[in-house]
Amino acid sequence: MSDLESLTCWKIMEAFAQNMLSFIKTGHVVTLIESELEILLKVLDIMSAVKLDSLMSPNHVRCFLMMMSLATNFKPSKDCSTSKSLQLFSTCYFLLACLQSGRHANSVFKVVHPSDILDGMMTSLFLLSEDFTSSVGSTVLLELLQSVQQFLNVFFSTVIERRQSTQLNLQKFASFLEHCQLMKGISSSKLSQNCWPVGGQFLLVALVTLCQSVMSSSEESEKRQHFFDTFVVLVKQISDLIGKVILFYLQSQYSNRLGQSFFLTGVTVLLEAEVWWLSYQAEEEKHSEDVVETTLKSNLKYIGLYKSFYSQILKELHLSEGNILFLKAAFHFLKIFCSSQEAHLIGLDNMIASTFSALKKFLSAPWVTSNILQEIEASLNKLLIQLLQLCSVEQFYLLMNQLIIQDLEVTNIWEGQDRTVQSAVTLLQLLILCPLKEDIERMVWCCIPQVTTALVMLIREACQDQSLVSTVTVPVLQTLATLVKQGEGIIRNPHHVTLVFGALLTIPLEQLKTDKYYTVFLAYHEVLFSVLQYHPKVMLKAAPSFLNCFHRLVVSIIHEGQQKGERAKGSSSDFKFVIKCAQLVERMYTHIAAKTEEFTIFSSFMVSQYVNELQKVTVHPEVKKHLTEGIYHILDLCIDRDVKFLNTSLQMGVREVFKDLYESYNHYHKTKKQGEEKYTS
Repeated sequence: MSDLESLTCWKIMEAFAQNMLSFIKTGHVVTLIESELEILLKVLDIMSAVKLDSLMSPNHVRCFLMMMSLATNFKPSKDCSTSKSLQLFSTCYFLLACLQSGRHANSVFKVVHPSDILDGMMTSLFLLSEDFTSSVGSTVLLELLQSVQQFLNVFFSTVIERRQSTQLNLQKFASFLEHCQLMKGISSSKLSQNCWPVGGQFLLVALVTLCQSVMSSSEESEKRQHFFDTFVVLVKQISDLIGKVILFYLQSQYSNRLGQSFFLTGVTVLLEAEVWWLSYQAEEEKHSEDVVETTLKSNLKYIGLYKSFYSQILKELHLSEGNILFLKAAFHFLKIFCSSQEAHLIGLDNMIASTFSALKKFLSAPWVTSNILQEIEASLNKLLIQLLQLCSVEQFYLLMNQLIIQDLEVTNIWEGQDRTVQSAVTLLQLLILCPLKEDIERMVWCCIPQVTTALVMLIREACQDQSLVSTVTVPVLQTLATLVKQGEGIIRNPHHVTLVFGALLTIPLEQLKTDKYYTVFLAYHEVLFSVLQYHPKVMLKAAPSFLNCFHRLVVSIIHEGQQKGERAKGSSSDFKFVIKCAQLVERMYTHIAAKTEEFTIFSSFMVSQYVNELQKVTVHPEVKKHLTEGIYHILDLCIDRDVKFLNTSLQMGVREVFKDLYESYNHYHKTKKQGEEKYTS
């Protein structure tokens, strides 16, 4: 393309952008019928599969303007499905976010100002919101809000990183939000509280995202005082608007349908912004430490709102079944609130105790599964770390006794309170993973002998009832693995580690459903693997006990992995779990072989155990492949004397199995290993 053609191309795109913006201002839209809407959705699905962030600069801008025009200048007719209409706009903003994450994100600003894009986008969303009142609280509307927030996040980042008219663009957008019709109605109290619930969601998303972007970029701008001062004023301006919007919609008839996370995210950002702004103000005024505390206490504008949300969250945590967004937002709010000076108004000790009790109650809820815990673990850990930083040793000791140690008593299982036991075990595991203050850490590890003994007793008791596998046995095993992973520096007495071996021998590995079988097998394996990796002193003295426990896994997987029925064809849907278990055994064999000092003397014994068990059943080839690869590493430890001993001491049928194994070992594994060693040397 020649320079003239390129210039003409950019001028055409600039003219298109201006026409698009003028259509938005005049409210001119193109109405789509159902068939057109469905065609557009199919086209957008195709575009979603394309890497839009790798387009060349002119094509990037064309695509951006096309998506922006589709999101702002088009409107599905009232006959169209509301969910499909929302899906159209959601996909448009998702694709716009993808484009703004690309390498040519700044190219768009050659044809249109950033503030004009944002003003046009919000104007269009406010107009659309009138048609979607019936969708308040729906999943499709939530997806649209998330797409809009995602786009705004990357767009603000681009504007800030660009460092060209950053202040002007952000100030203009903040001014637009402050003076838009919806915000004017909220500020003047003339707007009906039942108007524009969806518009209020769009407005709050824009304000919250802008506030977060400005605060996150303030550290970098702090080096340039003029920029930093502007950002501080901007945060104050935006936080005031956020507060007004939240209070307005809390009193509306839509407050319940707007959703917990809608308000909670806004309140959290509002709290962050207020504390951040007041801290800056106190620093500027060069107050002493006592005055800073007084300033924070007396000047937080929405302290009543924060207290109300704090109390409500503690009540509702255990009732928020499956609401991951709310849980993450709740934990983040609690972290910010507990770290602020406002915590002292409630009473710090009381606040810590109340928060820990609410978390314990949440963890005991029957719907809190391992999958849910995995999703929220990062947010929950941050909250726990903050609480532990505020805790005194005395208070933590009391909480440890009341919320954990007392609930690890076997009597709780006898009384049918297995969820209470599970919550105590889970909370203990989470606390172990948190960085602790030195004095609290000492106190925690002084309790380890008592805790370890209690966990072992729980396993012995729970193993008598298969219904307790998911709620007690597996969580206790996982917590024991976490404890053992702390190493010899923390658990100094080897006896407390060897206690675990006795508990493992009581765990039933038979007659379990395949999914439960895998979770028990994995947890059992992780305990053994943790001992092997982190407690070499224990392994020097207790290798036979370790091998006895590990042999139970080998026997179990050989029998579970035998070739039968549909499994013989490899078509069983549960068979993938059996394969995973076989891989874990292979992994353990490999690591045992690496510990030659402890296990060389036991190598022939381990091979003998393996072939004796293998001779009893026909194992599925896929399972046998992994087990064979594992036992090869143990055969590496066997010297000629061991092989002769096995050939003479094994019974007739077992000896044939060993001969076949040893021949394949020599043919496949040993030759390959010698070749690798030769190449390495």
